[in-house]
Amino acid sequence: MEKTVIPPDYGFFFLRTCDTICTMYTDKDLKPKQSKKSRLLYILLVTVVLIITIIIGAKMLYKKSLDKYYKNCNELFTIPDIDKGFIPQGIAFNKENNMYLLTGYMGNGSASPIYLIDADSKSVKKVLMYTPENKPFKGHAGGLSVIGNEVYVAGSTDYCMYVFSLDDLLNAENNSTLSYKDIVSLKNDDDFLRVSFTSENNGILFAGEFHKSPIFYTHESHEISTQDGVQNAYLFGFKVNENTAEPAIVYSIPDKVQGACFHDNKVYLSISHGAAPAEICEYDLKKIESSQTHTVLGKEIPLYVLDDSNVSHKYKIPPMSEEIIFVNDDLVTLHECASNRYIFGKFISAKKTYSINLQKMF
Repeated sequence: MEKTVIPPDYGFFFLRTCDTICTMYTDKDLKPKQSKKSRLLYILLVTVVLIITIIIGAKMLYKKSLDKYYKNCNELFTIPDIDKGFIPQGIAFNKENNMYLLTGYMGNGSASPIYLIDADSKSVKKVLMYTPENKPFKGHAGGLSVIGNEVYVAGSTDYCMYVFSLDDLLNAENNSTLSYKDIVSLKNDDDFLRVSFTSENNGILFAGEFHKSPIFYTHESHEISTQDGVQNAYLFGFKVNENTAEPAIVYSIPDKVQGACFHDNKVYLSISHGAAPAEICEYDLKKIESSQTHTVLGKEIPLYVLDDSNVSHKYKIPPMSEEIIFVNDDLVTLHECASNRYIFGKFISAKKTYSINLQKMF
């Protein structure tokens, strides 16, 4: 019979230790001048112990609730500058150069970076995004995707994709600057796409929206009634022709989607907000039919609905997941909770990027 190992209750141990120390000397044993000092010391000690207890308790709670994930994931690399103000948002992988690309924004409002990380050596190069006017680009940079020699960065409330040259990024010096060369507009007089994240599939570029009322809004025409209720966000697919978006396909998606990726005739959504564990929702595209068409940016295109009524599987992963990608057959996840803005992820191993074969999550 396998022996069960019960982890020690560290919080209880610390509290009992402090209580023992502080009750060794009662007020009647102390001089008047020492009594006040003793009480202050006790308060300080208990405060420290409570902080330690909360940290240990939270870490144990998250680890337990995400046991399948942590037991089966593989460490890839530490997120660059995660302790220096970088707040990660987007991830892509360029197979030809065996290179990960990361983007996000800086907590101090400085230029948003693109990191290039060699998958083998783990070497890191940082390139700061600039505008064509040679001014720092300080946008949210919620995601990025690579198609050919173009790197497309999410433009958020600018309703666009910013286009960088992959060759220029690869040839750039570490800590240098690079201006985006073009903009793909995703706005007209009757519609707009608030681009929070990106993805790509078979040469089609996707712009994803994050919706959560009332702050994170989308265009009113994106409201779709589904079997599961009302949804307000799009995962919009289009082809780029001379920096013009040619609408091709659109998915209606739930609230709080932070990233999406396609693999093996399936689409995966990264859904998270706040400190609760995030979810990866898997949809089998072979089983989902277009029920209607919808006009996006002036063109009528097929509309597919992704909601709880047709989700194939849900996988629980660490909180505040952002963009996701597949490399080979493994899902790669990126989380922002270990940044200096949120901090708590530093205590649950979220400073690193991991990959996992989802079949091991069953």
